[in-house]
Amino acid sequence: MFWLRRVISVISILCSLLMFLMIILFKKYRVFSQRLIMYLSISAFFQPIPYIFADYQVSGNDGSFCIFIAFVTQYLDWVAVLWVCCLTFVIFVQVVFYKSAKKLEIPFIIFCWGFPIIVSVIPFFDNAYGLAGLWCWIQSSRINNGTLEHYPGGVAMQMVL
Repeated sequence: MFWLRRVISVISILCSLLMFLMIILFKKYRVFSQRLIMYLSISAFFQPIPYIFADYQVSGNDGSFCIFIAFVTQYLDWVAVLWVCCLTFVIFVQVVFYKSAKKLEIPFIIFCWGFPIIVSVIPFFDNAYGLAGLWCWIQSSRINNGTLEHYPGGVAMQMVL
């Protein structure tokens, strides 16, 4: 099944790259809403990259690569979600209040690329990143003294983050 995840990830990367190139080629970056879509396509370009390495992170013995992939996955997923939220907010402001949100472009960039770093660092404080089933993310159970124990802190982080 890992091959299917890789194929879909590569298709996603290519589509995001195509969208970015179309915006640049037709100079649509001059329009505020198109720039927001361009930022979303940039985040969508990077988002599937950790999924390409899914089988390496599970089959490898080195936990540091798994932790790195878990952090990058958490960060990039948050970035994509926040860009969608910002686009939704801009549409809401334009439709309901008939106002432009152009002045919020720089705060959007800082928020969408900066806030996920804070959220993605939180699991490091409890050493919660690691192998979580078939992928690397926040662990919901840990091996303690040779026995598998439920890890409620990880489950809480999964729900909150």
